[in-house]
Amino acid sequence: MHKGNIFSMLGGLLFIFIALACSSPDALPSATPVHSQTSTAPSVFHTLSPTYTATATAVPTSVLVNNQGHVVRSEHFDDLSTLSLAMDTIAEDYSIIDGRLVLIAEISPQNMSPWEDGDSAGRTIFSPGVGNVSVFLFRVEENTYFGFHFEIYETTANSFQYKGINLQRLDNKLKLFFRVGEDGTTRDIITYPVDDFQFGTWFYYSLQVLPDGLVTARLWERDQPAKMIFDQTVQLDTNWAKPGFTFVVTSVQGKMEVDEYQEIELTDAK
Repeated sequence: MHKGNIFSMLGGLLFIFIALACSSPDALPSATPVHSQTSTAPSVFHTLSPTYTATATAVPTSVLVNNQGHVVRSEHFDDLSTLSLAMDTIAEDYSIIDGRLVLIAEISPQNMSPWEDGDSAGRTIFSPGVGNVSVFLFRVEENTYFGFHFEIYETTANSFQYKGINLQRLDNKLKLFFRVGEDGTTRDIITYPVDDFQFGTWFYYSLQVLPDGLVTARLWERDQPAKMIFDQTVQLDTNWAKPGFTFVVTSVQGKMEVDEYQEIELTDAK
């Protein structure tokens, strides 16, 4: 069981990229990828790195992160009765085993997508604060179909709308994609493959959406903190940063384990 403050200093990992950029208020954004290597927007870098120990010591919420913020939510999955993250009461195939949230779903029929057969493990349902950084420590077994969905459903006077920033295994490939929908019809406006993802390996996944719509998503190995396998920023608009976006984390086939979750509020992410 690997516990401890995942945001203590370990050498050199650049974890949080804070950029201030103007954004368009369009209802459906004309999203333009902004690569962190070439972006000219003003930025503040925080040298944050995960660390882990063999203890189960909880991280106090008063811990400062590089003197720039603090942990506002910390979940180590010690017991179902003390979970700080709400779970879907309909999908009940989840448990706490050895201090980990374990999500298990049955193998889907060969002629059907795991995302369409109606079977899923339990799902988290919770909303981080706007501008805060969400960080998960997780691993999945071979042939597992899973997803981290950061999404919102809205009913307007004329339609039913959806927006989602989804890290999800699709078509035998892990991808980060940005999806919009209206009245049940969806389309992906941006998609990025995560080429170096491996089954059976512990990974950290972090996601932040700043109030101006700047999205930063990263994945790196727990045991090799300097090995960042995915690092992407995308400038969307403020419609992607409104309150009400919800994290839905689940497996629809196979086994997924979530060992740790932390939400960090940065003092300059306003």
